[in-house]
Amino acid sequence: MTPQELRALAQKCRKWAKSSIDPDNITLFKIWATDLTDEADEIECGTEYRSHYRQLADPDHLRSRRNR
Repeated sequence: MTPQELRALAQKCRKWAKSSIDPDNITLFKIWATDLTDEADEIECGTEYRSHYRQLADPDHLRSRRNR
């Protein structure tokens, strides 16, 4: 898939997350949207890329920021 196609799917997932009433589905759609966006970024950058949201959710990242 191209980065544009991945971003289009991510946008659909965000839309589904906003319209869903099931909390589990909302979470799942948000995770998929982030994963799809990350994959598009990896393709475009040619390197491994971790989204800002993933870094913020990473406990090690939070600990390192607090220790600065």
